[in-house]
Amino acid sequence: MNQLKIPATAFPPERIYSRLPVLDEADTAPRDKIRLLTLLPGVNAIKSNLRVVPLDSKPNYIALSYVWGDTTFRQPISVNGCLLGITKNLHGALYNLRAQLESRDLWVDAICIDQGNIPEVSNQITMMRRIYENAQKVIAWLGESSQQTDQDDMDNDDGTDSGAGMDSDTAMEYLARKEWLEKPYLQLYEQDWKHVINIFKRRYWSRVWVAQEIAAAKNVDLFCGSSKRSKELSKQLPLSLLKTFLRKKLEYPHPLDGPRWRPLRMLQLREGLENNALVVILLDAALLKATKSVDKIFGLLGFFPDKMQKALIYSEDKSFQEVSIELIRSYLNIYGDLEFLAVFRRFKDTAPDIICPSWFVNIGERIFWLEEPFNASEKLQRGKVKLLENGIIMAPGLKLGEVTEVYGPFETRKKILLENYQRLWRKYLLHEL
Repeated sequence: MNQLKIPATAFPPERIYSRLPVLDEADTAPRDKIRLLTLLPGVNAIKSNLRVVPLDSKPNYIALSYVWGDTTFRQPISVNGCLLGITKNLHGALYNLRAQLESRDLWVDAICIDQGNIPEVSNQITMMRRIYENAQKVIAWLGESSQQTDQDDMDNDDGTDSGAGMDSDTAMEYLARKEWLEKPYLQLYEQDWKHVINIFKRRYWSRVWVAQEIAAAKNVDLFCGSSKRSKELSKQLPLSLLKTFLRKKLEYPHPLDGPRWRPLRMLQLREGLENNALVVILLDAALLKATKSVDKIFGLLGFFPDKMQKALIYSEDKSFQEVSIELIRSYLNIYGDLEFLAVFRRFKDTAPDIICPSWFVNIGERIFWLEEPFNASEKLQRGKVKLLENGIIMAPGLKLGEVTEVYGPFETRKKILLENYQRLWRKYLLHEL
């Protein structure tokens, strides 16, 4: 596949999107219109058509979940007869997904949303959960299979080996054979599972936008490009099968134990959505990455209750702190507890230069090794905690006890410490006598 890199500015999208609006001029159109991409069959240049459909009409389509990758340079495809530039990773996904004899209807965020139209982006982001819920299938594109591409796409910030020499084709074939299902645990001497590390360490598993895409989907297939000549050999694998593999017992210590937590975290978020455990979701998502800091919140919008989604309006001009305060205010209005204070680090500790209330937590910085967080607000009446306009939290109190006697200030000066010690010792002697 020849890949031509062209600067992103070479592809103005106005001619495509101006003819296919999903919002009217007054911004009052129903919030259920989306664009679908029809990927035309072929073997050479990628050609496609874009059209607008009501989401409530239940159209049949496949939603693509993927990592954008480098946006500096684009590769051209044809959309409604016009050239549109897309990233290298997305180009690879469409090239491998394209059939030779039939068309395919897809929803792809980078193409189906006019990324330069902020009101439209804000509108479509609030629909992301519904878009992935209503899709016939979600295909999770993990990237190309060739070794060089694998190394380019690796995320090795955990300090583990990059997986050099490992092959994604071998990994997908090993998982699909299901021979490992019959074994009580994965043993150290096996060789094929080493290729699976290549799958687990893809950047796909560390991106925040991917979380709600996988969580909302009814059916998810993992998809890798094939290094073999025939595209028909490209491997797809049900996420349910990967879930079974991830929860297989390992012979300890096993090299898979670290890398497997990347996809496991995504599965935990999927389960968190089913259980409506918002604080748990925010805790797991704090470890995920995003190009823009505000996306660590907007990328999770599909996990939030409807009232909270309406309170968080997407804008490129908002800072992470502004969006965080909107999220916390909305959380307090809906849940009325202070549980989030126990599990995230304060902004004052992570970014002391930021002007904010002393209690204000950074939901992108979780407290690690926290198994059973102490929740002082557990016995308070829910709905009674409020965030005032001046940044002060108002909450009903819970009486824990009374201070009956004070022995003096706790100071490091030797004289004060000695006096306090002598006073306590005298009281102890008198009590014993």
